[in-house]
Amino acid sequence: MLVALVSAQAGVAGLLAQGVAISTGAVAVGALWPRVDKGIRPDKLRDRYLTQRAAFTRLVLLNTRIDLHAKDEEHLVQKARRLRLAALLLLAAAAVVVVGGMVDVIRS
Repeated sequence: MLVALVSAQAGVAGLLAQGVAISTGAVAVGALWPRVDKGIRPDKLRDRYLTQRAAFTRLVLLNTRIDLHAKDEEHLVQKARRLRLAALLLLAAAAVVVVGGMVDVIRS
């Protein structure tokens, strides 16, 4: 959206704002990347643990869920970092657009 706010005859500030806005879009797309959580496939669970004791199978299932949860947590933390970076870049792009507009007004 910020790329469209800069006039056709953009100065250095306008070009800088466009570059930052494009970077913001790239970071935001990266933040929306899907999670990697695969879940537990029941057919593999059945095939591997059909002959095992029920308590052992429940323990393996619980440990697997804990591992998947830990991986999900790590991915969510990374996504939150990318979202924060995208928000900061968006703020920077808006600030550059405003400063560039002020410089153009002062020069006129």
